[in-house]
Amino acid sequence: MIWVDRLGFDVRISCPQKGLFDVRIPFPTEVTDEKGAKSSFNCMSQQAWEVEKNYQSPNFKKVKHLKQIPYRGL
Repeated sequence: MIWVDRLGFDVRISCPQKGLFDVRIPFPTEVTDEKGAKSSFNCMSQQAWEVEKNYQSPNFKKVKHLKQIPYRGL
């Protein structure tokens, strides 16, 4: 990784057939701080892993009704 900014990051890639080149990878949304950049990078890494492994999330029953619980403080 060469550079990170609010819009994405630059990486240098070495390819035996084509040599060395730089690539710009944008974040899905603009980030405002280091925590946002780390979160976006982790999310993108997870999505790439899922695509590479052909991962399908398991089906599960989704909640149809939510029960509101009154907040009582700490």
